[in-house]
Amino acid sequence: MITKSALTFVTTLILIAACAFIMDYSPANLLVISLALIVSTFFYIGIGTILGLMTKTVMEASLIVMPAFFFFSFSPMLLVYEDRFSVIGLLEYLPNIVLIDLAHQIEAGAGLGSTWVELVILSTWALVMFVGSIVMYNRKQTD
Repeated sequence: MITKSALTFVTTLILIAACAFIMDYSPANLLVISLALIVSTFFYIGIGTILGLMTKTVMEASLIVMPAFFFFSFSPMLLVYEDRFSVIGLLEYLPNIVLIDLAHQIEAGAGLGSTWVELVILSTWALVMFVGSIVMYNRKQTD
């Protein structure tokens, strides 16, 4: 489990760096953006591990991740309905939306001191997914 996650982590960081280079993206505060992307990568690896451990085959794993993929990809679009449906305000604490908010703050000139709340939220999500994946792995081992 560790080697697959490590390979996924390294591959993800290489792809993010390559995409940033191709798009000529140079954030105002590279340290904070890098830290946020690393923590966010841990979150997504954790959720992928949890969903993968719930399945028996690669085909099942490919299918079970699709709802999570769509949810995290399209949830920012639901924020326009926040004034009509108050429960949508909870989406602001999802890691993908927190990451977008953090990036906007960095581009507006914020630093580490101004974005620590977003980093704590991202770290909490990553920690929850990490602990959840360990629990799922241990349950899978005892079954």
